[in-house]
Amino acid sequence: MASKALQKALEQYDRSRGVWRGTRQTIAAEHLGSEQAWRAALSDAEVPRDIVGWSPAVVLELTQSDARIGIEGVENDEDGH
Repeated sequence: MASKALQKALEQYDRSRGVWRGTRQTIAAEHLGSEQAWRAALSDAEVPRDIVGWSPAVVLELTQSDARIGIEGVENDEDGH
């Protein structure tokens, strides 16, 4: 219970500041062109996978007003999640 309270407090703190420090992991652009490639690269990323409610994800494309992301364990859709 204490760990969940700490997680919630840290998330609220980051959101209140308008920042997210991220995982400090980067997937090379050449791995973002196909679903198979980005899923393999994301699978290899050393990021926490034991945090309830969080899933590893990667930004696949950015536009002026939208982002398309790929989420580990979630099927791709046309909207990019």
